[in-house]
Amino acid sequence: MVPGHGPDGDAAEHVAYELALGPRAAIVGLRGQLDLAAAPAVEAALARALAQEPHVVLVDLTAVEFADSTALSLLLGAARRLGSGRALITIAPPADARLVFRVAGLEDFLGMRDSRRAAMAALHRAAR
Repeated sequence: MVPGHGPDGDAAEHVAYELALGPRAAIVGLRGQLDLAAAPAVEAALARALAQEPHVVLVDLTAVEFADSTALSLLLGAARRLGSGRALITIAPPADARLVFRVAGLEDFLGMRDSRRAAMAALHRAAR
């Protein structure tokens, strides 16, 4: 995993990320608060993952304390940029973000899974 954080001190206090790139998948592990102050760091992490043109981008939110509509917007943008035949899977979004995803009807579009284990099982099923 490649560690990273925001481009300035303020964002670094809000969010950090780890990035693992493979031939077919990229994993972006986010930690902290996903809000407007963290947007540049999150966008940079997602852009690095998308630049590898993976079939799947897993966005692990298990260590995220808070996510607002900014996070939702960034995830939607990343999912759209992946294009057809590729998928974005979000893992264990915090309760506030999960509610927003559910109310907006985006659980399926964002491939929401409760755990990394559930996400990996879904990947294995899709690969068959």
